[in-house]
Amino acid sequence: MELILILLAILLIFVWSNSSRSKKLQLRLEQLEFIVGSLRQQLQNDGRAESVPPSHDPLSSLEAEPVEVTMDKDSSLAPPVEESSGEERPVTGRSSPARVNQLAQNIQHNWMIWLGGLCVALAGIFLAKYSIEQGLLGPRARIATGLITGLSLHAAAEWLRRKTGDAHPSFAALAGGGSITLFAIVLAALHLYQMLSPATTFVLLAVIALATMVMSYRHGPALAAIGLLGAYTVPIFVSDGSGAIRFAMAYALVITAAGLLLLRYVYRNWLWRGILLGALGWWLFSLSTASIVIEQGWYLAAVAYFLLAIADHNWLLRQPYSLGNNQAASLLFALDGHRIQGSSEAREWQIRIGIYCVVAAQAITIFHQAHLPVAIYAWTPLLLVLLLAARTRESLTALPWILILAEITALALQQSHSEAGRWEILKLSGMQPAELARFSVFTSAVIVAFGWVNLLQSKFKGVWSSFTTLAPLLLLGLTLLLAPEVVSKWQWASLTACLALLYLFAAGIVQKRDPSGQLLV
Repeated sequence: MELILILLAILLIFVWSNSSRSKKLQLRLEQLEFIVGSLRQQLQNDGRAESVPPSHDPLSSLEAEPVEVTMDKDSSLAPPVEESSGEERPVTGRSSPARVNQLAQNIQHNWMIWLGGLCVALAGIFLAKYSIEQGLLGPRARIATGLITGLSLHAAAEWLRRKTGDAHPSFAALAGGGSITLFAIVLAALHLYQMLSPATTFVLLAVIALATMVMSYRHGPALAAIGLLGAYTVPIFVSDGSGAIRFAMAYALVITAAGLLLLRYVYRNWLWRGILLGALGWWLFSLSTASIVIEQGWYLAAVAYFLLAIADHNWLLRQPYSLGNNQAASLLFALDGHRIQGSSEAREWQIRIGIYCVVAAQAITIFHQAHLPVAIYAWTPLLLVLLLAARTRESLTALPWILILAEITALALQQSHSEAGRWEILKLSGMQPAELARFSVFTSAVIVAFGWVNLLQSKFKGVWSSFTTLAPLLLLGLTLLLAPEVVSKWQWASLTACLALLYLFAAGIVQKRDPSGQLLV
């Protein structure tokens, strides 16, 4: 107890001294900027900088006689106004080393501040746990003390920011420690003392996350790193071992949504990667629990929806994004993020990378535990999100296809078995064949319904026509492979014959409307 209080006192002294030194450096920098600006304005008013030859001393021109220079619009002696804007253009040979050097300098200068913010957060968490284990305070007093501590850290950070007149990473470290302390106290009130209901806890966590987002806009990205990304680990510290993984996943969704909303105002590439890793990290942690298959599917669908909706305020997934003619071949590949400098294209590249990760997570979930009785409820939400988004977002056209192929491959691998160096596919038994057939039929209906609608609206006719016609056949083949006894042989023959007639009828209609025959392939 005494050690924690001593560490807190030392850290507060460090922050205070650092803020004073920062204020002095800021004043000195403002003075230097004023002097440089005055000299630059004097040179511009005199109009003598352009008339000085390169071999002469620039400072000696201040004492020279004025020389009149007439400049036309096409004159080569015109002031290089446009050349200064060219310095902002990215240089492919130097952009990456410059970013690496800037990151190294940032870590070198601010690592003590970030470490101090982490110590503040851990001190608040462990102080709460220490008081609980020793029985020093009652439940209400413990929660009240934790809330006062978190709010006091935020108040101190805001007071220091206003007094110095500028944001500083040390202030963000204090505010980040306050946010993590508040997260821990609210979760402790739910898990340890049952003082709050899950709905109330969910609302409080959302409020804290959104408040942290607003303060990150004022204190800088350091608060986002310490507060939002660090908040992903709070349930691990305050969990009572009851395995409340469902609430932890809902909590992770709140943090993910708040972090993605923050990216619209304080954007950093490392913050984007941290949010994606945090969201998928809780999905990976949930794989150890076998009774939440439906929740895992809905969780991944929610993460995919947040990636698509929050970045562009595309809540109905109707906002279009068109690929150029030269980008049609990039449907299966992500755009090169290292060469993209436009904000919209870079954001689209990152969104697609995130969706690829979610699709891979869905396939891993199925391979880990294919619980077929709830397959329709667990695996359909993500497919619906991708089908709705791909209707107007051309960069996602191939993702529904990739998702279906990944699910089919995961199911086949989940039933594979190796014995004496030979691989074989094990047949399903019990009620599983009927459940697989039900899933295949339902998923095929969804694919055909949404696939034909997207086929009429998209310019990539070949992708949607192949998806609409071939994906149901692959699901049919998977059912025949894993559950051949679900129906008799003559029923299989009748079903395939009906599908063949239906496809021939559709081919006749397509041939009349498209004489070139491109869709018939």
